[in-house]
Amino acid sequence: MLLIYFYDFYFRAGVILFWNLDNTEGGSTGNIHAHMDEVTCVRFSPDGKMVATCSKDGHLKVFEVEGGEVFSCDAGEPLRCLLTNGQLILVGTESGALRLWELVTGEEVAQFKGHTGPVTCLTSSGDGKIIASGSEDQTIRIWSFPDLE
Repeated sequence: MLLIYFYDFYFRAGVILFWNLDNTEGGSTGNIHAHMDEVTCVRFSPDGKMVATCSKDGHLKVFEVEGGEVFSCDAGEPLRCLLTNGQLILVGTESGALRLWELVTGEEVAQFKGHTGPVTCLTSSGDGKIIASGSEDQTIRIWSFPDLE
């Protein structure tokens, strides 16, 4: 089992530490300096081979658990939460928008507006076709994505 921890101390902000919980000797098995500011969300891909992160520094990043960075982009605004299916990443932003990136091309493919405050959480139905987002504007929005697999 792998555990990931983010430091949020002054000089260690954005550092990811990896632990193998099966290792009886303890200690971290590696680290990555991922962000320049507070990490706001981390999610594993469904197959567990990648981990996606977002931060108040405005960067969205994806790392292979057994390797290095495979995707990085600067969204130009603080990012608060994310969901990924391993091919697409949906991010909730400080401005209240949802933004969708395609991992293969690295391109932002869509933006969805509906909240008037920062998006603080995202969850999806089992098939990923229905997304719920929560916001500091005290609303929950339900989004339909029928073309997602």
